[in-house]
Amino acid sequence: MGDWRARDPSGFRIRSTTVNDVWYSTDGVQWTQATDDAGFEPRVGHKSVVFDNKIWVIGGLQRTDGEDIHFNDVWYSENGIDWTMATDDIGTGFDILEFRLRCL
Repeated sequence: MGDWRARDPSGFRIRSTTVNDVWYSTDGVQWTQATDDAGFEPRVGHKSVVFDNKIWVIGGLQRTDGEDIHFNDVWYSENGIDWTMATDDIGTGFDILEFRLRCL
């Protein structure tokens, strides 16, 4: 869920192509692809967090023909392969922080 190549003027690094594949590692060196299509729209700039024994993918954007498409959806998975949409509209101006076993 990330391979950054270029930076846009705001400082965010934007891929030339977006993907929705998911990879995992037990040691941070050797990586295995869990799926090549997680079911949500390909994106960059999203937030990811592990909380409540689930992987969460929140928001992000997709650049198409120079235009940014912003996502306000939230997806989660217990295994990195099967993904469920928690909501299609979390709103705008959100951020995520895990603190004392709670997502804020």
